[in-house]
Amino acid sequence: MVKANLKIISELKMFLDDISKDESLRKLITNGEHDFSRNRKLPLDRVAGIIINMPKRSLSIEIREFFDNLSKGAGCCTKGAFSLQRGKLDPLFFKVWNHWLVDNFYHYYGAKQSDGGGS
Repeated sequence: MVKANLKIISELKMFLDDISKDESLRKLITNGEHDFSRNRKLPLDRVAGIIINMPKRSLSIEIREFFDNLSKGAGCCTKGAFSLQRGKLDPLFFKVWNHWLVDNFYHYYGAKQSDGGGS
């Protein structure tokens, strides 16, 4: 079970890396042609990471803790900067990423579920 979960997470990260690096794919999931094209504090993968982290406290605290956990020496950003970057993502990105997650779940767990015998 843990191996399958790690494989699914790896697949999701690979998808995110592919979208971040491929200009033609990135244009499909952003609102502007040049969105997320430069190396900034909030590239596509970090914006997606903060969003899927489902912040429960104030946005500024969640952003600060997210950057503290990165520990890559990257400075923090403001909640205004995050909001601007978040607005550049087309909702299609999350639909496609969720579809990728579901497909991978059934790829790694589907055969185990159907082999169980059941009713």
